[in-house]
Amino acid sequence: VLLNAYQAGMTWEDCLNMPRFRRRLSEIESVYLDLADLRDDYQPSAWIFTHGYDYAIPTGEGFKVLGVTVAGKWIKARMDSKNIPAAHQRKLLDYMLAEFDTLLIRLEQTVSRCVHVRTQGTLKDADWANELHPTPAGFKKIANKFPAALAGVFPQLPSP
Repeated sequence: VLLNAYQAGMTWEDCLNMPRFRRRLSEIESVYLDLADLRDDYQPSAWIFTHGYDYAIPTGEGFKVLGVTVAGKWIKARMDSKNIPAAHQRKLLDYMLAEFDTLLIRLEQTVSRCVHVRTQGTLKDADWANELHPTPAGFKKIANKFPAALAGVFPQLPSP
C-alpha cells in the first residue's frame, strides 16, 4: 500500500508511504534495466524510447468502451478510500508522477541507446478526458513530442 490513511493535520507528504513508494520506484527501474539487458542480449542496435505520464487529475471519472462507461476506480477512488482530502490528492499525484519522470530521465542518462521523450507538463486540465486518458486533442499533443525525438536518433526518417 503506497498511501497512508489520512488523519487530521497530515500534509499531503504524510499521505504517501515513502519507503514503499521508493521501493516501488526501484522495482520499476529494475524492470527497465532488465528491458535494456534483454535488448542488449537480443537486439543490441535497438533503441528504447520512454515517456513519463503527464500530470493526471484525480477526478474519479471513468471512460467509455464500445459505448459502455467503465467506472473510474483508479486514482481518486484509492485516495478517497484512505480519506485523503481533495486538496492533497493532486499534489500527491503530481509528486509521484514527477518522481517517475525523474527515474526515466536518470535511465536516459545511464542506459545506452535510451531516449526519454519529455511529455510531462504537456497537457492542460482541459486535455484530460478522465483521470487516466487524455482527450483526442491531448493524445495528439503527446504524440507531437515524438517526431523530434525519433529524428534525433533516426535522421533519415521522413518528416511527418
